[in-house]
Amino acid sequence: MPTKSEAYHNHEAPVYDAKYDENPFFTKVYEPVTWDNIRRFLPPLPAQVLDAGGGTGRWTMVLAKMGYEVTLTDISQGMLDVARAKIEAAGLAGQVTILRQDIRDMSALAADSFDLVLSKATRSATVRITPPPCASWPAWPRWART
Repeated sequence: MPTKSEAYHNHEAPVYDAKYDENPFFTKVYEPVTWDNIRRFLPPLPAQVLDAGGGTGRWTMVLAKMGYEVTLTDISQGMLDVARAKIEAAGLAGQVTILRQDIRDMSALAADSFDLVLSKATRSATVRITPPPCASWPAWPRWART
C-alpha cells in the first residue's frame, strides 16, 4: 500500500509542474533563489549528481542539460513517469538514471558515488519538516565523494 506522500504525489504528478509554472512567486522568487543556491555548489564537469526526492525532475533536467550525469530518485512512480517522459523528450535519457526510492531509506545507493547530493524538501513556499526529518539524513554524506 502506498504511503500518504506517495499516493498524493502519484495523484498530483500529471499537473504538478503546471501548478508551479503558473505561480508567479515560484517562477520569480523561489526558483531563481533555489537555482542560485544550487549553482554555488556545482562541482566541475564531469560529475555525478544525486537528485534525491527530485519528483518530476525539474532540477535533474537543468543539470543534465549542463552535462552532469544525474541519478533522480523519488518515492512516487507517477512523478518518475512524468520525469522520464520529459527526460526522453529532451534527449537526456543517456545522462539520467531514474530510481524509485524512498528518501527515508537510500541504503541501496553505493557510498562515495556522487560529487553532489541535492535534495529539495518541497517546491512550495512552505517547507514542512517534522523532527527528525528522516532517519537517513545523517547518513547522506556517505553518498558524496570527499
